[in-house]
Amino acid sequence: MQWGIALNRLVRSLRCLYWDRRLLVENGSIPEKREELWRQAIRFFDTPVDERTMVLKEAGVVDTAHRGGTAVSRIDDCGITQLYLRVWSVDGGDIATQAREIYANLHGLLLEHGAGKRDVITQKAFFGDLDGQIGIFKDIGEAFFREDECDFPATTYIQQPPCPSGALCELQARVIFASGGEGIEVRTLAGVNSPAAGKVVSYRDYDQVFLHSLTGSQRGDRSDLTAQLESALIQAEVLLAQGNMTFHDVVRTWVYLEDVEADCAAVERARDWFFSSREVQHPTFGMGIQSGMLPFGQKVGLDLYAVRGRPSVKIETAQAPLLEETTASGSAFAHGTTVTQEDRVVAYVSGVANGSDRDRGTSFAERQMMRALMKMEGLLNDCGGGTSDIVRATTCLREPAHFPIFRAISAECGLPQDIPHTVCHADRRRSERVCEIEVEAVFTPLS
Repeated sequence: MQWGIALNRLVRSLRCLYWDRRLLVENGSIPEKREELWRQAIRFFDTPVDERTMVLKEAGVVDTAHRGGTAVSRIDDCGITQLYLRVWSVDGGDIATQAREIYANLHGLLLEHGAGKRDVITQKAFFGDLDGQIGIFKDIGEAFFREDECDFPATTYIQQPPCPSGALCELQARVIFASGGEGIEVRTLAGVNSPAAGKVVSYRDYDQVFLHSLTGSQRGDRSDLTAQLESALIQAEVLLAQGNMTFHDVVRTWVYLEDVEADCAAVERARDWFFSSREVQHPTFGMGIQSGMLPFGQKVGLDLYAVRGRPSVKIETAQAPLLEETTASGSAFAHGTTVTQEDRVVAYVSGVANGSDRDRGTSFAERQMMRALMKMEGLLNDCGGGTSDIVRATTCLREPAHFPIFRAISAECGLPQDIPHTVCHADRRRSERVCEIEVEAVFTPLS
C-alpha cells in the first residue's frame, strides 16, 4: 500500500504548485488559459481511490450519512458500535425551539441505530451566546436524559458560534454501545465537581477515558491562568488514575481560553512544566482556542481523551515537516496521534494556517485554508491514511464570513461532505491564524 501514500504526496505537491500559480495569476503574471489547465490537473488528481477505506466501508465497518439536521459516522467493531453525531436545527427559531429540535433529532438518530439515551457518552455544545442561551439549553438537555433515568453525559459547553446562518447552537455527541454479544461497562468518575465530568468506557480489555470541562478552579477563584491550568492538568492526572492511566495514555486534549491573546505565554509555561515533569515526549496538547466556558469567569478549560488496551493496542504521536507551527510556540508537541489496533488505525490530526495582517482579501483566505487542509492531509498521509478515511471534523474559522469559501475549498480538497463536521467561529491562538481543522480518521493498517 506504499504506492497509495506516494500518490497522496504527489497530489499534495500538485496542490501546492496550483495555489502558487493561482496567486501569480491574480497578479497578472500567468495567462488565464494556463491557469485553467492547472485547475483541470488538480481536479483530476484530487480524489484518488483509497483501497484501505473501501475495505472498511464495503465490509460495513465504517458508514456515514448526512441529512437535514443530522450527520452521523458509524463504526462497528466486533459487537461494539461507536457513533459520531452532529445535530443542529434546520427550522431556526429561538434557543428553546432549536434546543428541542436538536434533542428530538438526537433521539431519532439513537433509535435508528439501535442505541439508547444511556449510550451517549459525551456531548460538546457550541453557542453563539453562552451566557444568554446556556440555561434554557441545559434544562432541555437534562430533561431529555432524565426522562429515561439516564446518567448525564460528560459535557462541554463553549461559546464558539456555529457558522451556518441562523444557527444559535449545535451539538456533537459520541455514542458507544454493544451491538452484538460483547459486554460493555460505563463508569462515571468520582471526585469531579460539576460542570466537570469524566467517563470510563470498558470492553474487551480496552478502556477509554473521557474528561470534560476541567478548569482546576471553582467560581470566584482569582488564581492566575498558569495556576488554573496546572491545577486542571493535575486534576486530570488524578482522574486518569481512576482508569489506571497516565498522561502517556492521552490521545488528544482541547484547551479553551478566556483571553487567547493575553494567555498564550502562560499556557506554554504551564504545559512545558507539567509535561517535562512527567517525562511525556511530544504531548498531544491542543492549541488554545478563544472560548467562553462554564463555570463563568474561568480563564481556562480542558477536555481530554485517553485510551489503553491489550498489548496489541499501540499509541504513537506523529510530526510532519509541513507543520512548522509545531515548534514555533517554544516547545514541541504533536499535531497527530494514532491508535493502532489489530484490524484498524484511528488517527487524530489537525492542520493550521497562519498569515499576516498585511493581506486580508479573499485570495489570502483561500490560500490559508488550503494550507491548513494540506497540512492536515499531509500528516494524515504520514500516518498511513487519507482524506477519504475521515469520520468526523471540527473547524474553527477566525472570520465567519469565510464559511462559504471554506466549504468550497474543503470539498475541492476531497474532505468528505457527509461526515459530522462542525464549523464554528473562534479566535485562533495567534491573531494571524486564519483557521484550524481537527479530524478523526479510521483506516486499516498498512501491511
